[in-house]
Amino acid sequence: MDLYQIRYFLAVAETGSFTKAAERVFVTQPTLSAGIRKLEDGLGTPLFIRRARRVELTEAGQRFQPHARVILQEAAIAEQAARRGADRQGFRLGVLKTLPVERIAALLTQFADGQRDVDVDLFEGTVPEIDEALTAGRIDAAITRIADDADRAQAAPLFRDRYRIAVSERNPLARRSQLRIPELDGLPFILRRHCELMGDIRRNFLAGGARPRIVHRSTQDEWTVALVGADLGLALMPQSFERPGIAMIPIVDYEPTRLIGLAWHGAPDEATTLFRAFAASHDWHAGSTSPVPQVAAGWMR
Repeated sequence: MDLYQIRYFLAVAETGSFTKAAERVFVTQPTLSAGIRKLEDGLGTPLFIRRARRVELTEAGQRFQPHARVILQEAAIAEQAARRGADRQGFRLGVLKTLPVERIAALLTQFADGQRDVDVDLFEGTVPEIDEALTAGRIDAAITRIADDADRAQAAPLFRDRYRIAVSERNPLARRSQLRIPELDGLPFILRRHCELMGDIRRNFLAGGARPRIVHRSTQDEWTVALVGADLGLALMPQSFERPGIAMIPIVDYEPTRLIGLAWHGAPDEATTLFRAFAASHDWHAGSTSPVPQVAAGWMR
């Protein structure tokens, strides 16, 4: 049994799909399927029921899942414990301000449970602010948006976040399985002024003939989520903000994404290496467009 097989197993268990799991762990589907088969052969029992639309855990898989999570966490802890002294360590972590607070809190809570001798100091900021802090050495690592071609010696992918139209489940649109850009024209919209993809979104919406009616401009995603939940408007948000009471509807003719990863600058120290291994094994599951000519208009000013 190898650690990569454990990661593959957890990805399939959490997504219910070999395709989505392969995307999460950044391997091809045949590679992931081969790893799962080796794990099942080694354990001597099937772990999944493979159905046409969804993959489900067998009883053996259900029993194995909680132990698999512990295996990954303990492996990272054991690797670092032999190298670490008795003194407490400080770890300065940057966090992209457009990530859901509750997801970051869950990550840090689990990390603290296993690493009580590591103190985590948080720095919240935009992508440019985090990049500058990393370069200046004010933080050790950051959970932030990274490029698809980012240097893997300085960044590790964690999950891909797809943007969806967020709408209250009380809104008639919540019954839709998909939307198109022209259908958003004139609808009440909550504008996320701090969105990293603002320019790209504006160009695609205007090129598609959509000029939503802006009813609120927000710089805080928690406000945006609350206003959407109250059915005061729609919002284009990362799917990681999905929660009860809100439907996340894909736009079939435009699907922006962002790749969230752990970034660092220079050679990572022990605390950064430990946190990197932990973040990679964490359950992040909730998750390029062609150039569009610039269109001058004012709905997103």
